[in-house]
Amino acid sequence: MNSYDTIVIGAGAAGLSAALVLGRARRRILVLDGGPPRNAPAAHVNGYLGIDGLSPLELLDVGRTQVEKLGIEIRAEAATLVETVDDGFVVDAGDERLHAKRLVLAAGITDALPDIPGVAEGFGVDIFHCPYCHGYEVAGQRLAVVATQPMSAHQVRMVRQWTDDLVFFTNDTIELDAAERRLFAARGVDVVDGPVSQIVRRDGALQGVRAGGAMHEVAAVFVAPTMVLNLEAFAGLDLGMTDTPMGPVVATDPMGATNVPGLWAAGNVADAGSQVIAAAAQGARVGAMINGSLVEEDWAAAAQPSS
Repeated sequence: MNSYDTIVIGAGAAGLSAALVLGRARRRILVLDGGPPRNAPAAHVNGYLGIDGLSPLELLDVGRTQVEKLGIEIRAEAATLVETVDDGFVVDAGDERLHAKRLVLAAGITDALPDIPGVAEGFGVDIFHCPYCHGYEVAGQRLAVVATQPMSAHQVRMVRQWTDDLVFFTNDTIELDAAERRLFAARGVDVVDGPVSQIVRRDGALQGVRAGGAMHEVAAVFVAPTMVLNLEAFAGLDLGMTDTPMGPVVATDPMGATNVPGLWAAGNVADAGSQVIAAAAQGARVGAMINGSLVEEDWAAAAQPSS
C-alpha cells in the first residue's frame, strides 16, 4: 500500500496551502484533486491581498506549480472512502488503497442553486452570493436580492452597504412583518412580494428579475445557495458537526483538529463563510499543526528503548 505522511483531500486554496507548508517541512504528501473549486464560475478572486482580481483558476495553477516544485504529488482523483486504522487512515482513490498517518479534509462545499430559471447560467457572472467577493464590482447600481432561505433577510442588510438602489424579492420564502417593512423602507429597500418565476437573461447578459408577471430591471442579483458539504467519502467516520446560520459544518478546535484523531479540516468544509484568503490561512495553519504532531511522534518513537 502506498503510504504518505499526510494525504490532503481537496486541491483548493485550503488544501494546497496545507500541502505547501507540509512540503516545505519535507514531509511525503499526496494531494487528491476531486474537481473544480467552488469559485470556478467566478472571474476573479477578490479581497485577497496581493492578488486581488486574479482568476481563481489561475491562482490554483500557480499554487499547484509551487506545491509540485516541492516534490508533492497531485492526483486528479477524488477520495471515495476514508477509514481509520491503527496507524492512521486508509483512503480509496481510483483503483488504489492509500495509507496516511494524517489527513487534511479540505474538500470544500458545493453550492446547490435555487431552482429558478436563469440562476445557473449567471451564477458567478452577474448572480452572486457574497457581497464581500463581488459587491464592489457592481456597487452603486440597482441590485436585487432574491430570497431563497431565512438568511436572505440578512443578505439584504449586507448588500445594502454597496448600493442605495436595492430591491428585495420575498419569493414566497420570507414573510416580513409591518416593523420589518418600515425598516426596509427607511433604508430605501423596495420590497416585491410573490414568487420569482425567472432571472431573465439575453445573449449571455442579465436583463432582470421576473416576479408577479412584471419584469424588474437590475444590474446584478444576489441569492443564497444551499451549501452541501463534500463529505461522502467520510460517511463512515463519526465526524463532529457544528450548526451555523449557513448550515452544518465540520467541527474543529481553533487549530483545525476534528474529533477524529489525526484528521484536520480547513476551508469551507469547516467554515462555510470563509473567503479564499481565509481558507488559505486555515490550510497553512493546519499544515503546521500536522507537522508539529508528526515531529512529536518522531521524537516519541526515538525515546523508546531499542528491542
